Amino acid sequence: MREAAARPIVAVALVCAIVFGVPLRAAPARTVSVLAVWRIPAPLAPDSGVQSVEAGIIAVNFLGPELLALARHPGAKATVAVDPVFVNALEHEAAGQSALGTLASGQIGANDLRAAQLLDVLSSDVVPDADIAGTPVGKRYLADASAARLSLMGDTAARFSQVDDIDFAAGAVLVSLASNGGATKYATLLHKNALTGQDLTTLSSAFAHACAEVLSMARKAAASGELEIAALPANEPIMPLIINAAGRRTTSPFTVDVAGSADVAAAIDEGLRMARSLAPEQGAAGLLSPSGAYNDETAVILQARHAAYGIFSERVVKANAGASAEAVSDVHAAAFRAYLLETSKADKLPVLFCSDATSNALDSQPPSAPATAMADRLQAAVSLALSAAPAQEPAVMVLCLNGTGAVLRRADRALVLDDLSATMSAGRSIRAATPKAFLKEHRPTSETYGYAPGSDVGGFDLWMGSANQASLWNALNDARKAAGGDSAVANPAVRDALLRAESGVWYLALAIPQPRYLLDRYLADFRALIAEIYRGAGKTVPSNVAPVQLETPQPVGVPGT
Repeated sequence: MREAAARPIVAVALVCAIVFGVPLRAAPARTVSVLAVWRIPAPLAPDSGVQSVEAGIIAVNFLGPELLALARHPGAKATVAVDPVFVNALEHEAAGQSALGTLASGQIGANDLRAAQLLDVLSSDVVPDADIAGTPVGKRYLADASAARLSLMGDTAARFSQVDDIDFAAGAVLVSLASNGGATKYATLLHKNALTGQDLTTLSSAFAHACAEVLSMARKAAASGELEIAALPANEPIMPLIINAAGRRTTSPFTVDVAGSADVAAAIDEGLRMARSLAPEQGAAGLLSPSGAYNDETAVILQARHAAYGIFSERVVKANAGASAEAVSDVHAAAFRAYLLETSKADKLPVLFCSDATSNALDSQPPSAPATAMADRLQAAVSLALSAAPAQEPAVMVLCLNGTGAVLRRADRALVLDDLSATMSAGRSIRAATPKAFLKEHRPTSETYGYAPGSDVGGFDLWMGSANQASLWNALNDARKAAGGDSAVANPAVRDALLRAESGVWYLALAIPQPRYLLDRYLADFRALIAEIYRGAGKTVPSNVAPVQLETPQPVGVPGT
């Protein structure tokens, strides 16, 4: 009956429009606010001077091109969630305080541990563009980068001398600068058959200037609103595990409860301070939880440290689905809305959820894919989001992307980032935004009292799921107790090593397939941090720190023997 009654009204409206020229009001086109959040982690190198080089390589090869892409496309916006350790290292590089100058002056010999760390950093994260790769220095760099990996694996035939180290480091810096706008300026150097210590000194100064320029561009973009600076907790601990083993019972296999809420608060504070220092105009910063990890206690600490918002994995909210069709539908739409999470009777924390599947699809584009592939995937994902998001609510899609991932290792990364910014600024169904701007314009109306613990891989076994991992957790727990428990993080002689040892990277290293030499290096670096905690507290270092049992590779059998 209602449908039949409505037909004459529609007919009259159409007649009026046709005969009298009365325009019909079209329904507004729906859009999705896309929040692109690029994660930039702490450098992995143990030495602070090499950390500065590592941060500079990321800044020149990723952050600089991303900022230029934003500037070329008015309306495009992005967010960078930056580890404070990265920013500190980059500031040192911008001031010319790095291992490059030390190497150029001959103070780092071939057998120095810093030489191996430089080989590792410079052979991993530098990819010259096609034109630079064809120059004499470009060709030599690519060949030496492969040799560096062999050398790090123990191949004595690929061993680097001090002269080789200088030439390789200078080549890596040169191709980075040349691939990012300096091809003409450095044309002469690009054709040299060998680069010397003097060349490295010159290039080191230019590299420091380039890093300072990236920092300046970031601050200007943040002040203009093109860029939002979000925080990562220092060294990216998996926060629920540090706080209370993500709520697991200590009787559960491989579970170690560090009870490190004080440490998590300190790591969050460092991240929020860093964001405020880079972008004071933005006020309080939000925080991206490493691996999207959530438990209620993490949210409470974020609220207590005055974070503007928290970003977690969509798997957290999807794991809380009910059995009804309505509940399942609501959960599918959950990642496309913002929430107010009640952390106490008086406080609510705004929270957003990463669209993990879309983020992973964009992050995992192969090097052979066209430069437009990332933007094309985004357009397709936006169409799906519009079909899933409730029509009566503003739709938001949070992309949690890896600034040191696949895009960094593409020779055409500048084109990829430019095309993505162009799509974000001109897409009909896309409205580029940042988390704070979106939350200010669209105050969340959906409220929640919390969720079960979760992460972007579902649970937490990836970091706390084996006997070997438990050995590392026990070593951390024992060292923390020896250093004073909750008061340990307040001790300047202990703090840095403690927060670094709580990074999720060490525990993850034991769960993913990788070459044995890499695993051995991770274990050595972790044990060195544990020893540093003991020494900082004035305690004796145990004789056997974090023992593990690794599988011994079996010899390949010969048929018929």
